[in-house]
Amino acid sequence: MPNELKPCPLCGGKVELEGISFAYLGASTEVHYAKIQCQCGLTFEKEWERRTTLDGYVNLSEDIITAWNRRVDNG
Repeated sequence: MPNELKPCPLCGGKVELEGISFAYLGASTEVHYAKIQCQCGLTFEKEWERRTTLDGYVNLSEDIITAWNRRVDNG
């Protein structure tokens, strides 16, 4: 998961990642939840799944930072 968040698409302000939590769905699968929030009031919440492997982990669905950082002009 990339570390740097792009600024808010509405106001251009700095955003914060909050409330990262997870629960186990099975022996090797986790569901994660987090929220990105800006001072202008915009919030973005997302849930995603990832699986633990011998080499680390693999996301089964798009994580919150990747989804937030995607813009219309970059797909």
